[in-house]
Amino acid sequence: MPEQEITYSIAMLAAVRYLSELGYENIDEGGFSCDEGAVQIVANNGGIAHLVIARAKRTRGAVAKPRESEAKMRRIAMAYLIEHPDVEELQFHVIEALIGEHATVTINASMCAYHWER
Repeated sequence: MPEQEITYSIAMLAAVRYLSELGYENIDEGGFSCDEGAVQIVANNGGIAHLVIARAKRTRGAVAKPRESEAKMRRIAMAYLIEHPDVEELQFHVIEALIGEHATVTINASMCAYHWER
């Protein structure tokens, strides 16, 4: 039987580690996808649903906070809420794993880039 090759996403590994260090416990790496877009991680912490876009990029020059269209985050959040009507509060985060020299990874996060509450 041939060996199975397993590929890991640097963005996912870094984002999950970052969230774990912040105290998030229920981290689902299965994400959520809809016609409006996708998030790579869904976490439920303290009764709040957390949708996370995780991506990796190389460090080049000055680093700005990661950005995502508020309209896109709102549409994904609303699609999630339709499928999960029991959710009372939702936060949207954008986490970038910045890949630097000498195989370093630095987290650049925009936590609570979008917030919704019933």
